[in-house]
Formats: sequence, C-alpha cells, structure tokens
Amino acid sequence: VAMPEIQVPSPPSFVPACVGTRQTATLNVCNTSPGNLVVSSVSSSNPEFVVTTPSGGFPVTVSHDFCFPIEVAFSPTTTGVRNTTFTITSNDPNVPSLVVPASASVAQATAVTMVADSGNYGEVCPGPKGFRDLMVTIDNRGSCPLLVSNVTSSSPEFQVPSVLALPLSVAPGANIQVPIRFEAASAGAKAATLTFATNDPAAPNKVVNLSATVPEPYVCSPPLFT
Repeated sequence: VAMPEIQVPSPPSFVPACVGTRQTATLNVCNTSPGNLVVSSVSSSNPEFVVTTPSGGFPVTVSHDFCFPIEVAFSPTTTGVRNTTFTITSNDPNVPSLVVPASASVAQATAVTMVADSGNYGEVCPGPKGFRDLMVTIDNRGSCPLLVSNVTSSSPEFQVPSVLALPLSVAPGANIQVPIRFEAASAGAKAATLTFATNDPAAPNKVVNLSATVPEPYVCSPPLFT
C-alpha cells in the first residue's frame, strides 16, 4: 500500500507590513506519494498569523502530485521581525506532524520634529498684538504612516491650535506643519515643552523645547514725555 508523503516546498511569503494592516499568503501542502495525504489540521504558534479554515473544513485530502493551498493571514500588532511555526498534522506515517517556520518583517513610522530658530520666539511684548507664531514641522522618515494622536503644551502661554483635527496622519516621506502661538502673559524668561504623542515605537512622546523672552513693561511701553 502506497503511503502518503507530505511536503511543503516553501513557507508562506509576506511582504513588509505595518502595524494595523492585514495581508494573506499561501501555505502549499503537497503530496509526493501515490497514497492520498489527509491533512487533519494546521495551526500557528503566533496569534498574529492565523490559518484560514478551508471552505470544506478539515480534514483535507491531497491526492498524488497535488498541492493544496491553505491561506494564512498576518495581522501584526508590533514592529520588528515576527516569527511563527505552522504545525501540519497529517496521515504521513513518517512525519505525522510537520513544523514549518515562517517570519515577516514589520516596519514602523519614524517621527522627526523641526522648528525654526531652535524654538526660540525671541522678545515678545504683551498686549493686543503680543503674540508670535512658529511652525513646528513633523517629518515621517519611516516606512509606515505616522499617527499623531495628541499635541500638548506644558505652558498656557505656548498655545496649540484649538482647531487641530486629531489624529494627524503623515505619510512616509511626507511632513506636516503645526503652528504654535506664544502669547505673552507676564514679563520674564519663558520656556515650555511641546509633546507629540505618536505611534513611533522609538519616540511615543516626541518632545520639542520652546522658549521666549517677555521684556519688562517699561521696555514694551516706555513713558512718554511732552
């Protein structure tokens, strides 16, 4: 009696992915013997890799010199190289449980911030026109979309736009500009930190330092002599 012989020519192949996406690949299970191969189950050791049950369910019968395509889905939850092992259980008497290793790489967003004049607003006097705006640029130098979920300032004198629609999405290789207004409330040296909450795993809280100087009232409104 001819015995079945299981063979997997290659593991499923996944293109570089991003967290939050889903892609599918094929795990080909082949039979190189005249006897029918009966595959009773296929499982994955990593829940990020999910085996799709065939439309007819398991067991699956694979005839001589035929390969059965089993779909597997990859939905990464974190960056880096992700690994799994697919375990194929069959009636092959020599290899009743075949283990197939597989891996996929997961890219990431990379947040880089830039601000003119090193974030220094210079001298700003209080009053009706006592404000100045600086643009903070957020550059995405990664391979996945950069998401900015929140922007906060440590000082009420350094103001984030109230009309800012969050989350902000920055495509790979692109950038956006966020205007930050400094409005003087009192005299003295001023400083604040601007924090961008992002999905960059290396910089989940990207900080930008801001500063300004508010002169004394007599400098901003010198006395007039007639």
